[in-house]
Amino acid sequence: MISSETSKYLTDFSEPVGKRMRVLVDNKEQRDLRLFIFRIEYKGNVPVRSADFEMPIQARIPSNRKLVGVQKSPDVEGPLRFNKKTRDFVRETKPPINFEVEILDEHSFQIKPILMNSGEWLGIEIYTAAAEGTDSVIPADSVEKYKTLSSEISWSCHVAGVECPGTWDLDVDFDYWGFNAPWYLQVNVTHRGWSVYAILLFSIISLLLMVLLARASGWQTVSPIIQIVLFSMAIALSISSAEVAADWLFPNLFYDGQPVYAWVIFWLDVSAIIVLAVVAIWKRKRKIARLRRPVQQDEES
Repeated sequence: MISSETSKYLTDFSEPVGKRMRVLVDNKEQRDLRLFIFRIEYKGNVPVRSADFEMPIQARIPSNRKLVGVQKSPDVEGPLRFNKKTRDFVRETKPPINFEVEILDEHSFQIKPILMNSGEWLGIEIYTAAAEGTDSVIPADSVEKYKTLSSEISWSCHVAGVECPGTWDLDVDFDYWGFNAPWYLQVNVTHRGWSVYAILLFSIISLLLMVLLARASGWQTVSPIIQIVLFSMAIALSISSAEVAADWLFPNLFYDGQPVYAWVIFWLDVSAIIVLAVVAIWKRKRKIARLRRPVQQDEES
């Protein structure tokens, strides 16, 4: 598992200081210096030996960039672990393992095969700069900066027939059911589809019940402004109570439970539906009773 911890420009200074800034490495000026920090973790359940590597872990940068330095990172934190008891993430306390890195040319380097046990990890810092004779333009837009930085380093390796790096950086025990990784943001966005469907279904059911029962109770005769206000409140109540209902009926789709005020909103929604149902039934019975009176009078006459 190879995950990005830091990707940033080291020479992105405001004008006019930026034009006056010069960065020297080995007495040579470097333009558009960038820093990348990666954490490499082995997540298998059996040790991986040096002989298991079909090829070393390699990384390449584009032709318009050049490697300035690659070294062990002294500051990278350990990977996150999900604690089932506390239902929270905690940092791995084990220190990183040692490794050897070899720069192949200006555009690539490799980490030599090493023995790795389950859960062991290492941190690596990579410094790059603009290659000679190429333009160096730092994008002004933040999204463009993310896109540029995320495409800088490309990794490749094969371990025991399994290609890496992986694309998921959370323990499988956390049991996310679906995810998507936007390549330009270098983040994982998770979603649990069935929980969304359940909330949507309960919201529709609750809102339909409130609208139909309100209509049967005679609320359509009140002022349009009051109807709009009540309908807006019904939408908010339905959505809020639907999340509580989905959490209650499908507990495996949620992790944190619901706060007390959420249950208060839920029972307000349920109470409103019950009150509207009682009023609607009462009005229905009165209407039927009024319709029967003329029939009874005709029969008596």
